[in-house]
Amino acid sequence: MPDYEVFGRLFRSELPFPEVAPAPAGAAHPPLTLRVAPPERFPEMPAAPPIGETTVGKGATVRLFRDASGFLLQFSDTGTFRISEKEIVWWPGSDGASEAARVDVKGRVIPLALHLGGTLCLHAGAVMIAGSVIALTGPKRVGKSTLTASLVAAGAEFVTDDVLALSGPPEPKAVSGFGSFRLWVDSAKQVSLSSAYSEPGLGGKLNVRAAEPTGLLAREGVPLAAVYLLRPADPKIMETPKRQRLSERDAAVALLGSVKNGEILGGDEQTRVFELASACARAVACYELAVPRDLDLLSHAAEEIFAWHSGSGDRK
Repeated sequence: MPDYEVFGRLFRSELPFPEVAPAPAGAAHPPLTLRVAPPERFPEMPAAPPIGETTVGKGATVRLFRDASGFLLQFSDTGTFRISEKEIVWWPGSDGASEAARVDVKGRVIPLALHLGGTLCLHAGAVMIAGSVIALTGPKRVGKSTLTASLVAAGAEFVTDDVLALSGPPEPKAVSGFGSFRLWVDSAKQVSLSSAYSEPGLGGKLNVRAAEPTGLLAREGVPLAAVYLLRPADPKIMETPKRQRLSERDAAVALLGSVKNGEILGGDEQTRVFELASACARAVACYELAVPRDLDLLSHAAEEIFAWHSGSGDRK
């Protein structure tokens, strides 16, 4: 069973993740195990209605149930997952052997396991600059992954793409994620990473391993310096990035809207999510960041953002 070093855990998975580097020898983290269950032992679904439901991809449905043992997450295509803080059991569905299953595990299943342990998981990319982490969040297709990759090309250290796990309070800290990007082909070429990529996968995006995390970033976490809520700007009007500090209230609202799985974490889980997002907004500077939506200007935007944080940073 391969081991991976992700989100401060030693992830032992019967489902292989070829786009992720194996854990280094001697890595010692709290274990999180993913087991593949035989179909004849399919779990009994709860009698209570789901606490959340949504659609993903090409019309697939996702339903989340909560019981005393944790979560039961049901995908109409990739299968059903029983999730606790330490173990994930997967009953594969009709699309269980594809990249879609790995995307679901990375993007939804593991964040739910981390949530059970009190971790705030944001839909965000992140990099480390001068010993502190900055996060890039916002709606889908706003350019989070592309800007994250551009900052890495500008000299930042890669932390995560898509899911940012934050410990705390009182001081949120970030740990490295799965160590890989998912980028559109044109974005990958723009940041000179195309030679490291294989053929496009799910949704036409490319998968690539990033550089291995170092030191505290992989083990205990690094303090979060700032969160940027991305907003694309017209390059004819704005050629350089501009940021505006959000009030604590507006920052809490923005973070709440950026919580991974936030649309299905209903019921009592909403209270916990609100508490975690509000605590992060009190502790960390949050900004609205306008970035010109032009790949030709992206490297210059990344260099300027890198310069903002290459000194003492923006932590309160």
